[in-house]
Amino acid sequence: MAEAFDPDVYLLANLEKLLDLAEDLPDNVREKALELLRRHAGAFGFDGRLGQLSVNAHIRTKDGVEPIALPMHGASPEKKQVIEEQLEAWFKLGVIEESISPWAAPVVIVYQNRKPQF
Repeated sequence: MAEAFDPDVYLLANLEKLLDLAEDLPDNVREKALELLRRHAGAFGFDGRLGQLSVNAHIRTKDGVEPIALPMHGASPEKKQVIEEQLEAWFKLGVIEESISPWAAPVVIVYQNRKPQF
């Protein structure tokens, strides 16, 4: 299950403050480590963005299987709000996009440690 969106945004500009580097780390090693992290910043969730995979995935099904599209289950106003907020956040981040696929399944909200999760 996916946890609800974490609203904290970690800025790449604050990289040095965010990391807990050993105080006795030699300056040249510290700079090399920071440069490596900056160079590969796309692998981390800095600046409120998530990583992306630029590949279209094909999901194989058995021959002759008809697409299944299930309607959304009834949900309380609280759960509907959680769903709307999560979907809005994922759309803004580019995690999801609108689809015209004939396949569909409803989301399910459960609570774990009093936090809503998909």
